[in-house]
Amino acid sequence: MPKRTESLAPAQSPSSAAHQVARFRAGLDWMLAHPLWEESLACISQELGFKGQRQGISQRSALRSLPLEQKQALLRHALQRELPTPSHAEAKRLARLWGATRYQGRSDFGRPSNPEWQALQQAVLIRICARYEQYKESQSQLFCQFQNLASEGARAHCSAPSLAEDACQEARLALLEAIDRIEPSENFAAYACQWIKRRVRNFAMEQRLPVKAPLNLISQSFRGQPGANPILEKAIREGTLQLDSPIPSAGELDPNLASEPESCPQQVAMRSDEGDQLRQALSKLTAKQREVVDSRFGLGDSPHCQSLAQIAQRAGISRQQIFQREKRALLALRSHLAELESERSLEPAGSRGY
Repeated sequence: MPKRTESLAPAQSPSSAAHQVARFRAGLDWMLAHPLWEESLACISQELGFKGQRQGISQRSALRSLPLEQKQALLRHALQRELPTPSHAEAKRLARLWGATRYQGRSDFGRPSNPEWQALQQAVLIRICARYEQYKESQSQLFCQFQNLASEGARAHCSAPSLAEDACQEARLALLEAIDRIEPSENFAAYACQWIKRRVRNFAMEQRLPVKAPLNLISQSFRGQPGANPILEKAIREGTLQLDSPIPSAGELDPNLASEPESCPQQVAMRSDEGDQLRQALSKLTAKQREVVDSRFGLGDSPHCQSLAQIAQRAGISRQQIFQREKRALLALRSHLAELESERSLEPAGSRGY
């Protein structure tokens, strides 16, 4: 592991912290945008499981849109494996960008020699590690200074009491994303509020309707914009299938909602088969993922649904770790139940009792 050669002063102004983050991001982005290294970085990004090229997003844009944590991890892996040798002018610019003042490449060569390039890569790797430590300290300082924006934004844009804790967590994550994109010359508070507002509102809309639809369509329907999906508009207006609503008792159910009796053999068989497939999918989760799912949705030995904070406190880890476990578990369940979902989408409406 490269040794840390730079240190951050204990007392740092907000402006200085913002410059530290912006400088770190600028150095990473310049390296990620270099066309000579794009192929190597794309391969390493795929190995690390980072998001890459996809529909409407080029490989270069995908690399530049990664979080700073992933950018620095990607470049550290790339430098340890050795990147292709750039031109002499680009090598000098890279040295200036990261403060590698000892680099003395000869100007009469088109490219640095192998020993010169290996020495420069090692120097840049050391400085990336050092500036990463500076970045984390600056990020922590800025987060402490502006964390009230997260709590205020969560309360302002998510009024459901059952979602308050999770909305606050989403707001904090949005604040961290805004810090990673900070520009010292701009009004950061206003910029962060926009990130928080968008992320909390998207979270609230996703939780309100348990349907599979692109988020932009849900947003259009939620706001009643022209061209919105009429089915989504109706579901939002009537508040159907809200996950935080109490389950009605048998006596409160409207008999007109079901076209077939509850004891219909076909319905019983379908429910039994679906239950078996759901249990099989749950059994394929890891023990930690199953524990989070049981606690979040009141399954197994957990009679009540618990918030991220409650689960994190019991497990002795952060809410972010619990959030990531839940996300991975739900993605795994969706993958395991894809066949069942496909079968249900092909069933005639009458066979489902609608």
